Amino acid sequence: MQLPSGESGVLWNVIDITERKKIEEQLYLMLFAINAANEGFFLADESGAIRFVNDGACRRLGYSREELLAMRVFDIDPVESAEKWPEHWQYLMEHGSRTIETVHRAKDGTEFPVEVSISSVTYNGISYVCGLSRDITERLRAEEEKTKLESQLRQSQKMEAIGTLAGGIAHDFNNILAIILGYAELTLYETPETDPRRNKLSEIIKASTRAKELVRQILDFSRKAERTKKPFLMAPLLKETLNMVRASIPSTIVIEERISAGDSTVLGDPSQIHQVIINLCTNAFHAMEEQGGTLSVTLDSVELGREEAAGLEIGEGCYVRLIVADSGCGISPALQSRIFEPYFTTKGVGKGSGMGLAVVHGILRSHGGLVRLTSQEGRGSSFEILLPAMAQPAVEKMEEEASSCPPGTERILVVDDEPAITAMVNQWLGRLGYRVTTSNNSVEALAMVRENPSGFDLIVTDQSMPSMPGSELAKKVLDIRPDLPIILCTGYSAILTEEKAMELGIKRYAHKPLQGNELARLVREVLDDGKRG
Repeated sequence: MQLPSGESGVLWNVIDITERKKIEEQLYLMLFAINAANEGFFLADESGAIRFVNDGACRRLGYSREELLAMRVFDIDPVESAEKWPEHWQYLMEHGSRTIETVHRAKDGTEFPVEVSISSVTYNGISYVCGLSRDITERLRAEEEKTKLESQLRQSQKMEAIGTLAGGIAHDFNNILAIILGYAELTLYETPETDPRRNKLSEIIKASTRAKELVRQILDFSRKAERTKKPFLMAPLLKETLNMVRASIPSTIVIEERISAGDSTVLGDPSQIHQVIINLCTNAFHAMEEQGGTLSVTLDSVELGREEAAGLEIGEGCYVRLIVADSGCGISPALQSRIFEPYFTTKGVGKGSGMGLAVVHGILRSHGGLVRLTSQEGRGSSFEILLPAMAQPAVEKMEEEASSCPPGTERILVVDDEPAITAMVNQWLGRLGYRVTTSNNSVEALAMVRENPSGFDLIVTDQSMPSMPGSELAKKVLDIRPDLPIILCTGYSAILTEEKAMELGIKRYAHKPLQGNELARLVREVLDDGKRG
């Protein structure tokens, strides 16, 4: 340029851009951070068109940046739509922000749950919404797992409470049954053969015996004992269980039995197999609850060859087969694959925990067997159970007839806090020739033994008594006279097991209610063992 002096020169215009560089650096850093974030970031305008998207969103959705910038919000959010978008836009303009849970659809068609925090922003007079989306698949899975665990804990606590309640009921109910059974048998014994009332007494005894079995099965269901396997016949167990089922289902449901494997033996836990049958029958009952129908139960045996067994993932050989079928509503093909999943249920609220069939599946697997379902909607369902059969049949110990009651003359002390029970036992054993002394107080009974240690040949005592439990009485008696045999009877005890009773020196551990002939044989057996010992 020409200076006023006529000389030529160069004019330098220097501008300090330090602040601009700092701002640019911050912008680049912010953009880098936004792109590096694992979450997806979107900027959309009033039409729903995506105006900016970060790398995290591209990675999650599988689209390139160019592809996403040519799309609208509702192209990646199947819950959103062009019709709903104006309403949602207006809400954000009025309220400023919101957080929602929705679903995003990736380029390959897969959908995944997301949590999106959305805010409205204005730039150069133009309104936008920006959204930060976070994949919450793992969070929802963890929440679902937590819910399952909490449900499992509640179920466990419920079963513990049921077990405690069942134990208390069993003790009282078994005492009542002991009185009913005992006096019915005594009356039957004293009634002439030609008296027509004998049939009525026999029916009372049968019903009481059935009630006794029901209590035992309830306790088996609620008891938390270690499971032990032993050989047992399937047919008697099935018949006993079906008797229990009949007592609990309405008359609109008919039970049909087809048992052709009467001597089939299984090595397993009878109480668990009982639970399997109960669960399957309960399932069938719920399927026919409204309309009624037929519950068909079939027991037979089948031989599986190598190829067929391999296809079922079990060993080849002979199996006991149980089929429980109903004429109910059936199960859709879509649900059949999930029917054995824990906590999955097709029943309404309050009608099932979703654990019944899962328990069935687990029990049968632990026994080397399986369960499989055949069902058609509107035509009912059929559950087939296979359990490995034993080569040798189980030997069922037959009950002796009620009239087979061995007599004796020994001195017996009977202790029970129920006067009706001690009176009944006194009559039973007294008519057989035994010299019986009774006590309704365990402290009083202990005083009798202390006063005359050699005055008794046997003690028969209840376990649950208010002043002193039978186990404590036995311990104190054996301190006085170690050779005195003791039979301990219990309606139910969660504390004293048979093993613990034997460790205390108790000779026999018997479950109430005992029928007269059972008590007579037990007394004679213990007394004779003492003489041989």
